[in-house]
Amino acid sequence: MREYTEVKLSSLEYELSDILEMKKGISIRLKDDPFSMPFLSGRPLEISKGNIVFETQWYYEGVTLYQINKGKQLELYEDFRKTKKIADGIIDERYFTKAKMTDWKIEEILVEDKSSRCIVDLEFSEEEKELLSYGNIPLRMEDKWFVYYQNDIIHFFRSWTGVEIFQAKFILSRNSSWKILDLLVNTDEKLSGVNDPSLFTMLISSQLNRMKKLK
Repeated sequence: MREYTEVKLSSLEYELSDILEMKKGISIRLKDDPFSMPFLSGRPLEISKGNIVFETQWYYEGVTLYQINKGKQLELYEDFRKTKKIADGIIDERYFTKAKMTDWKIEEILVEDKSSRCIVDLEFSEEEKELLSYGNIPLRMEDKWFVYYQNDIIHFFRSWTGVEIFQAKFILSRNSSWKILDLLVNTDEKLSGVNDPSLFTMLISSQLNRMKKLK
């Protein structure tokens, strides 16, 4: 999952084109409540309809959509010390895009002859399945899993190696919920400790809880 925040700027000290050149990122502070949020930053990506679009990682810091979304007033600074003000701003939109296979360097995909199938019984609502479909793109060295969803299949890769460990298919049940009934698991002996089916259950539960907290 990637996060983007579109901001309408005012009281600019720079041209928008100059702000786009600040690739190291911009420090951002809430104008109405500067001390309630953790350190925030954003990397300017493009200009859209006169607004500037930042790639942000606020969800990773636990900042919910309720806390920061459309209409929030911001102050933008050139560095983390917040000594050189760039502009005032107001959020026009904060949104997320789903992880794709091409978002990570993949070295090995699960195949039948190097894996085994394990029986599981997991059930999700339509909303929960949609939340899980956003996947996970690691942002820090300690983020150990890259996850993406495609064609009703969710894929879990170890981020450091690019090796796929788990693969599971969502199946629509008679009561209109979604189920995972079996799990494809990498059986490579070198992966002992990270290919336990119970770990998959824990990971998918953790990811779902994180996404639910965004609201």
